[in-house]
Amino acid sequence: MTPAEQDSLLNRPYGDMPVPQIPVEPPPTVESLLANTDPFVVYNFFDVMNRQPRYESKLYGVIAAILANIFPTHRSFVVEGESPLPEAVPHDFSGDISISSEGGHFPSRYGSA
Repeated sequence: MTPAEQDSLLNRPYGDMPVPQIPVEPPPTVESLLANTDPFVVYNFFDVMNRQPRYESKLYGVIAAILANIFPTHRSFVVEGESPLPEAVPHDFSGDISISSEGGHFPSRYGSA
């Protein structure tokens, strides 16, 4: 695609955009995925797993890299990040604190009801 064609696409209203055709190709094999995976992705995966991260969110980057390798954009896939999972609220929760999605504890503005 020439720069002029790219420019004309970028300046069109969204509704006038052509729908891209998904290429027809056989799904990748495990062997081809392993052969085409960047060594840094493999290294990063084992490094993160050996460090046993405390928070689940520390795994999101390496998992996104692996999934983007399995589900590439040229086959019309998009891998989206996930928000960190919040900490479970204890059964004896009094309501005097707020718990953030990263596990932080903060005094409640309103106190317990």
